Amino acid sequence: MYDAPNMKSRPRAGDTLNSTTTRATRQFFIQLWALLCVLDGHSGRLLDELYAIDIAQLEKRIDETHPGLSNREIQRRATILAAMIEGLMVVRGSHSAQEREMARLMERAFAVGVRIAHGLTNEQEAD
Repeated sequence: MYDAPNMKSRPRAGDTLNSTTTRATRQFFIQLWALLCVLDGHSGRLLDELYAIDIAQLEKRIDETHPGLSNREIQRRATILAAMIEGLMVVRGSHSAQEREMARLMERAFAVGVRIAHGLTNEQEAD
């Protein structure tokens, strides 16, 4: 597992990821998505505004850790992280009913998220 030496945001990142595991959070966001779609006539504008806030928060954390990155690269990494977090909220329940296995899933997701934040892929090291 990659250990991020300068990942000041580990507690916050872990909290964000773990918040996707609660049933109440999942139900809230699924209802919120539906409501926002109805309110904006299914244009997606309100969902874009909602996730722009989420992505901006992730961008701030990535910029704190990698201040020399271009804004475009920071935005790219933050968008991928936001998509992973939201996707986990939707599909993680179908992974396993076993608490121990869910903990392993979330641990792996956190490790992957850290690699994304640091720009690490299977093909290369930090950008």
